[in-house]
Amino acid sequence: MANLFLMPEQNLVVQHEATPGWEVQVYIAAMAPRQQTSPVVTDPSGLLQVQTLEVGAADVAQGSTTITLAANLSQDIQIGQVHRWVTVEGFEFISVLTQKALAGTNQLTVGGLNAILGSVPGEGIPETIPAGAKACAIAYLWDRSNADITPTYQNEETKTFNTGLGRDAVPTGGNKDGAASGIAYYYNAGSHTAHVAAELGRYIWVVRMEPPPNDSYRQGLVHMGRALLSQQTRTAPQSGKISDDLSWGWQGAVRIIHPIPV
Repeated sequence: MANLFLMPEQNLVVQHEATPGWEVQVYIAAMAPRQQTSPVVTDPSGLLQVQTLEVGAADVAQGSTTITLAANLSQDIQIGQVHRWVTVEGFEFISVLTQKALAGTNQLTVGGLNAILGSVPGEGIPETIPAGAKACAIAYLWDRSNADITPTYQNEETKTFNTGLGRDAVPTGGNKDGAASGIAYYYNAGSHTAHVAAELGRYIWVVRMEPPPNDSYRQGLVHMGRALLSQQTRTAPQSGKISDDLSWGWQGAVRIIHPIPV
């Protein structure tokens, strides 16, 4: 007689490869007030499409407020988006958009972080950005020690004479919250973008992407949607590094994209 409590595949010896947490990536994009559409484009299969920006043929001098790109933008970029520019030698630079950049143009109106927050109006970029330096159109969140997502679901429970000691429940809602602890890093465009949005009272678009489960997939599990930064903690221990811990709550529907095969 067959053992109904042992499925055939349980007799197989399978080595399941664990998914490493350090390969999870978090990206943050600025959003305009009342913006509902995603600033992150996907192709029909759900694969994320993110433009790489490149500084044009001329260096952008310290104090400048305009960056000319080597190619036109494929989509709009909102005020408050911070970019981390990197040269082929690995040198890093930072800028923040002080005006909305429109798709089809190759100009970014930029400044330093003090300019967007009003501390030093008109402040230009703090360092000269060399020609050919590149940046991701949305900001990667660097140096994280965790990147968590916590879905919670609300159910309205009732008990009647007929349910006895049991319960009868219906779903009434749910929330998804995220947290990413890490260390402070000046060129961390993702952290700066979240902070600027919170100070300006604006939403951010948060993308949390897990690695593909294996070589048969080209993209792992993705959660992304409109969010509000709820907390940013910077601790300064005497015997350690300054921390930079972010917490956010996704607002409204969160788009979930399961792994996409090759």
